[in-house]
Amino acid sequence: MASETTDFAAVLAFIRQAERRDCMLPDPALPEPLRAQPGSGSLDAGLADAYAEYRQTSQWRQSYRVLAAGWMDLEGVLVLTPAANAESDLHASIAATNERALRELLLAFPRGQVGRFYYTAPWMLPSLAEVLDGVALPAREGYFATANTFRSVQPQPVSRLGAGDYDLVRSLWSEAEFRQHLSNVYACVSDGQLAALCFHRRLTDWRHVVQGVLAEEDCGEGYAESVYSVATQEVLDLGRVATCTASLGGNSARSEVLTRVGYRPFYRFQAYRGIKRGSGSIEPNDPDTLPAGRQHTANAGAAGWSEPVHAALRPRRKRRDPAVGTFRDLLTIKGRTDRQLLSIEEPLLVRRALSDGLPTTGILYTEELTDQPDGPAILEQAKSEHIAHHRVSRGVMGTVTATRPLPWVVAAVHLDVRDAAQLHCATPRSCTARLTVLLIADRVANPANLGMILRTADAAGVEAVVLLGADSASPFHKHCVRAARGAIGRLPLYACNGPAEFLQRLKTTGFALVGATVQAQTDVHSLALRPPVALVVGNESEGIRPAVLAECTDRVRIPMAPGQSSLNVGVAAGVLLYEVVRARPGHARSDHA
Repeated sequence: MASETTDFAAVLAFIRQAERRDCMLPDPALPEPLRAQPGSGSLDAGLADAYAEYRQTSQWRQSYRVLAAGWMDLEGVLVLTPAANAESDLHASIAATNERALRELLLAFPRGQVGRFYYTAPWMLPSLAEVLDGVALPAREGYFATANTFRSVQPQPVSRLGAGDYDLVRSLWSEAEFRQHLSNVYACVSDGQLAALCFHRRLTDWRHVVQGVLAEEDCGEGYAESVYSVATQEVLDLGRVATCTASLGGNSARSEVLTRVGYRPFYRFQAYRGIKRGSGSIEPNDPDTLPAGRQHTANAGAAGWSEPVHAALRPRRKRRDPAVGTFRDLLTIKGRTDRQLLSIEEPLLVRRALSDGLPTTGILYTEELTDQPDGPAILEQAKSEHIAHHRVSRGVMGTVTATRPLPWVVAAVHLDVRDAAQLHCATPRSCTARLTVLLIADRVANPANLGMILRTADAAGVEAVVLLGADSASPFHKHCVRAARGAIGRLPLYACNGPAEFLQRLKTTGFALVGATVQAQTDVHSLALRPPVALVVGNESEGIRPAVLAECTDRVRIPMAPGQSSLNVGVAAGVLLYEVVRARPGHARSDHA
């Protein structure tokens, strides 16, 4: 799981590498310093500036919480800081090299908080949408201008604002903010009203950021081009590069203005606004405008759970109650699959789900839970994190679960088993597949065996598990959930009913496909199992299907003493996975500090 880190130098280096890998747009005119350090500050939430200042002054001017993911290497980072606008609680910047690291970071995001997420690559969006209830925002694009690209367009007079001009910008800035930018603020004024405003600020010794305010309201009059031209010219006269950002949403005016004055795109990152599923919901708003206030409702989770948290204190006795009805729909695998909700029983597993940050949408419990070792902690965490929780009678509990004896607590957790075509490391553009270990389960039929496989895969640091075949055991089955011991929900899961195309794409990406079969001639210990590798295990009685085995680049067997011809599929998966772990260089990291 993700953990907090204070190694800010490593975090910033990781973000810069992700920016260069995922965000850069090719342009031969791009200055060399921008190739090495393209970011605008959004993707590190200002951490670079704050850290540089801290190293000089030993003082932090802003609070940060920084999380890192990865077992043997740093594979993902999440930078959290209080948001500077009214629509969100936290500014969240995220970068990751693989699906598992990304999921670990998202699960660590605090419940009940609205985050504006900035992330490096489009492949991350499905995971964001799975863990967070929210809305994708328009991507943001970075632009640059140099003396060779810039074209001054100034049809309107522009003036530099002075200390006595605060009334013009009163609706935009506080006096303190105005004074902070005072020496570099330019404006067009029409009939005594502010028509356009632009300013620049130093980002590094060689780079200034140019920002326009009210600069695109009336592009036809040339006010925007005029203020951008003057501010940009001043930056270039200082011998520095000018950069700025623009939204790629419905309002394309800023991009058009920037293009007219000679700015060129070089950098693109993505944005998302959301809240952890089960701890609230947000209302969509125009992504190109700043709403007047926060637009989210605490504790508005899945259907049947949209009540104030104090309602959790009232016992639920009616079987037709919406909250009870939600769980009754989860009695069948079809109901769980359709609703994309796991049903988790046992206090230990429920507490683990809460501690791991799984998107828990609701909890039912009987009065006996308070007498159990984990009971008070479960209820206290549910209350503090805005998760709807309702006490029910044993009779009502008996209508929402077939387990006997009756469990004291049942939790609903959101789970999306996505199509394997979305698996990032299986795409030709993936730059990180060389580090990846996948486990592929071909028609494993027993839910408990599948749960054991998932538990072992989680422990071995597998990036994702892919389930082949429509007749595979369901990860929503309660026996699978119980045997997985918390792995379901933490570990990315994918399904694939047409394996040939998927397996061929893996091979094209550079994966070795290693199938475990008793007919193999090669001993597993004699084959170097190094990433990128996908290990394939098969059905309990029939093994791997011939069509799937035909796609494998290697076939291995596990040596056994006379008397046994095969192992349980869960045990076999464990042997193969830890052979990969043993062969990987380096040592597993227990923390990121």
